[in-house]
Amino acid sequence: SQVRMSKRQATLMFYLTDVRLGGSTVFPNLGIGVHPEKGAAILWYNTLADGTCEVMYEHASCPVIMGDKWVANKWVHFRNQRWTK
Repeated sequence: SQVRMSKRQATLMFYLTDVRLGGSTVFPNLGIGVHPEKGAAILWYNTLADGTCEVMYEHASCPVIMGDKWVANKWVHFRNQRWTK
């Protein structure tokens, strides 16, 4: 199998709106979901210490049934931190 490498170290997702129904961010490998609430945020790591992808945090967004879902993401990359991590 091929090892996947990622340059994204972590993801911070901010929920900018409440969603009346649906729209959860789900992490199937962990068996959890996060319902969007305005002002809340979630953080997860995208890589292991050796730079390979962290498959436990693979995620997806469920469809919004009622309302609108707006998020803002901050991605932390290895670029300038490669030798200091």
